[in-house]
Amino acid sequence: MISKRNLWISTSPRCASYWVYNVAKELIKLNNLDIFPKEDFIDYDEERKKTFEFFKKNLNNNDEKKFFLFKIHRILSSRLPNSKIITVIRDPREIIVSNMRFSKSEFKPNFETAKYFKKMTEIYSNYDKEILLSLRYEDISNNNIKVIKKIADFINLDVSNENLIKISDKFSKENNKKSIKENDEKIIKKIKAKSPIERHNIIHVSKDFYRFYNLKTGFQSGHISNMSRDNYREYLSKEQIKDIQEYFKDWFKQYNYPFNY
Repeated sequence: MISKRNLWISTSPRCASYWVYNVAKELIKLNNLDIFPKEDFIDYDEERKKTFEFFKKNLNNNDEKKFFLFKIHRILSSRLPNSKIITVIRDPREIIVSNMRFSKSEFKPNFETAKYFKKMTEIYSNYDKEILLSLRYEDISNNNIKVIKKIADFINLDVSNENLIKISDKFSKENNKKSIKENDEKIIKKIKAKSPIERHNIIHVSKDFYRFYNLKTGFQSGHISNMSRDNYREYLSKEQIKDIQEYFKDWFKQYNYPFNY
């Protein structure tokens, strides 16, 4: 039986949040529940004002066929009514470099993002396991069927072994890349034909840099990379690596990540 009908995917950027979001959405659909907000609910405001307005507006909705699913990159209160939270732990060196590559940005702002992520993990470590599920990025990459079952159990949804395999395959790295490529090609075709395009299909990161956005999955151009764990040394200077090691020294030990590799 579902006890809480609001599920929040709350992670740092570049922590497989859209994978978790899509898996949760698929599980909800398989249980014949209606998901809200709908796919045209798009908001890029950093404070997520629109998201919380929608949440509050529907807080007293007692329709048992409705389930509310949100994704956000900020710390949430443990007292958020009728809510559960899923977060993801990832090596901060990977977070920093992955975001530098994805956003074509510099080290400094991404180091600040990683610091906020550390604060998030520290706060969430004190939350009751009844309302918070903490996943590891490596488990999503290496054994995602087990992770999908964890998510289903956490939000009290039924899922067969057959559907676990189907969901794992649908959102595999290869199939995610394929769907991103198909979406990019579809939008490029529209641009060339001068056909109307949904305004949220294109995200303008800067004047000369934009990505295409899939309204159904949330995945964007370049969202999935081939980055390996030790790639961070190719992007970060020795001084930057040292700064990260000093700041996260105790955190690495707490979460069983190597200090140096």
